[in-house]
Amino acid sequence: MSETPSTSAPAETPKDGEVRSIGLYDKFHATMLEKALTLHNDKERARRVMASQTDRILTAETDEDIWAADMGGTVQARDAKRLEVRIYDYEPVLSNNPDITEGHGYYFSMNATCLGGPEEVLISNGLELGQDFVLQTGAELFTSKVAAFASRGSLPKDGVIFPVPNTKGMLKFYPLSRRVIPAETTE
Repeated sequence: MSETPSTSAPAETPKDGEVRSIGLYDKFHATMLEKALTLHNDKERARRVMASQTDRILTAETDEDIWAADMGGTVQARDAKRLEVRIYDYEPVLSNNPDITEGHGYYFSMNATCLGGPEEVLISNGLELGQDFVLQTGAELFTSKVAAFASRGSLPKDGVIFPVPNTKGMLKFYPLSRRVIPAETTE
């Protein structure tokens, strides 16, 4: 953990023999890492995932279906900039790849639906409008918003994966743009 105090909660200066209080920032990451470790160590969950993939392979009707049966349909948020999504839930997943976890040891795997976005992003990720898929990211401001919405009971939540200008790959989860929804007319 970082020795830098969090700005989210007041830090106490430790006295001899006292433990410094943990700020919300550090507590959030510690909680998510603990959840990721618990899921990682859940052998029954791992068996269910493997059984599900094997079932899809064994019941596939075409050669293409066999090849695709264990492909998760997973999209990395860094490859889906400006994609509009509905996020239903998330699981923190243990990882030791600092490129995708921002050094926190986990990333989020989220069940999502594609709502829209730039054509080139849809094509490059193999997505169609209305398609359900798994979205993954370790982007800190993105994951903290999703966790906050979940803790408030506000999922599912619609938003756009937004690349922050002038940063090195920073992503945020922003609300969808406002738009008019045409009404049905009768003649």
